[in-house]
Amino acid sequence: GGTSDSSAVLPVVSSPSATSAFMRRCSMLLRPAALLLLLLLLEHAAASAGPAAVMMPNLLLPPWPPTYNLTKSTMTQSCFGPARINKNTPALNASTGSFMRSWGIVTLDFESQENIWGHHSPKDSDAMMLDEAVKMKAIAPDTKIWVYRNLVQAMANVGQLREKLEDPAYSGWWLRFGPEATLPRCELNPRLNKTLCSDLFHAQSGWTENGHDCGDVIPCGDYVFNHRNQSLRKWLVEEHMLGKMGMAHPAVDGYLVDDWYAKYDDPASGATLYGPSEIAGFIGKNSGIAANSTVMKELYGNWSLTTQQALQGVLAAGGFTWSGFNCMLDTDNGYGCPPSDLAGCGLHKTEGVPRANNVATAPLWHGRGRAWTNASACAAWTRTACSPESVFSRIPTELAFGSDIYADVAQFLLSRGPYGYMGWGWHGCVNAPPPSAQFDYDYGEPLGLCKESAPGVFTREWTKAMVTMDCNTMQPNITLAGHAEPIRPKPPPPPPPLITATFAPVQS
Repeated sequence: GGTSDSSAVLPVVSSPSATSAFMRRCSMLLRPAALLLLLLLLEHAAASAGPAAVMMPNLLLPPWPPTYNLTKSTMTQSCFGPARINKNTPALNASTGSFMRSWGIVTLDFESQENIWGHHSPKDSDAMMLDEAVKMKAIAPDTKIWVYRNLVQAMANVGQLREKLEDPAYSGWWLRFGPEATLPRCELNPRLNKTLCSDLFHAQSGWTENGHDCGDVIPCGDYVFNHRNQSLRKWLVEEHMLGKMGMAHPAVDGYLVDDWYAKYDDPASGATLYGPSEIAGFIGKNSGIAANSTVMKELYGNWSLTTQQALQGVLAAGGFTWSGFNCMLDTDNGYGCPPSDLAGCGLHKTEGVPRANNVATAPLWHGRGRAWTNASACAAWTRTACSPESVFSRIPTELAFGSDIYADVAQFLLSRGPYGYMGWGWHGCVNAPPPSAQFDYDYGEPLGLCKESAPGVFTREWTKAMVTMDCNTMQPNITLAGHAEPIRPKPPPPPPPLITATFAPVQS
């Protein structure tokens, strides 16, 4: 059964004594260089006046040393075929996976190889994903390989979760259908030629219905964790995230943690609304839980606690997560739940379109595949990100590639901190080297923050380069030390040599 714990909300660092206590907890998890960075951030935020004084509780920094290598300062989501959605995605082998060696971080989407595991009897997406991670690590040993986890919904195609969903002893781990629910509770399992039903809430989606075989007991679907249950939290953290199919496996360096609960103060009604993302039909009569209800608030608070404990555990195990980037800089349209803005650290999956500071008035990055539409937008974002009052250069960040890669690289070099990354966000799958590789020169390390040297013109000196972005003309300029002319795009590199590797089978 579940234990309601409505007081399980995130701590707020609001005083020097609270900051000290927070740092004592973090010091057990962070390596010395990362701890120093976090101390500097908290001291800066505590001392600053105005908008930059917003504190950032639960901020985590990666356990690995910072890198200013441009190509390795990249991250992307990928998947391999045969896939159901990305139908042209190639199958994984040493040739098709060679692009991964050009990225710093590659994370697998859950749909990778879906048209294989989707037709297994029963489906086993988690075992197949771990097997993929083993192969990916053999192909790209210097790239961080992350796999998929979801702490909001439990997909029945995941064998590790299905084992618990089938067992009545764990019935308190899941939310149930509401008394007025209209979503289907049953489906035909074609292997068994039998209709399977469940009163546990589950939504039917394309990825869960592909193949219609999620074992002998329950129908396929996206089930929902009851995070008020403390034994669930313990299992999710210690086994699902840190166990033998997770961080304890040598091929797993971290996670893309999918989905979230949002908290939104609705200006129209004056109510505070809560809810989970990407669960069709959940909020309201199908679950019996309203967006402004006490139960939904409890679920939000306890999901937050579970998530923070999981991310801290991953960090202590030497890994990191996608959720650790763009802390309190993100905004989104909700994806089926209330919209989100400035979500707490670790409580959102960034799309790579961050605000330039952690306040609601800070401008947003131009977005994936786009460019600045006017000089004022370019200047406003860069000016804010470069300001000493901004947290942007002090925390892990990701900027999505736009349509002008040279300009994006220039603004990235102007604004980035020790854990700055560029990438493609999490939409779709990428199976090619990062476009920034054409500008991968040795720039050294930055010497201080960027400055607005003239109205709308921003410069930053690096040990081996000078970087400029003129937002008035949208003209970037990156010139290496000792050179009179700006850098030029490098020609595409020759195909990397094929790697022959023997892959060990995954023991689930």
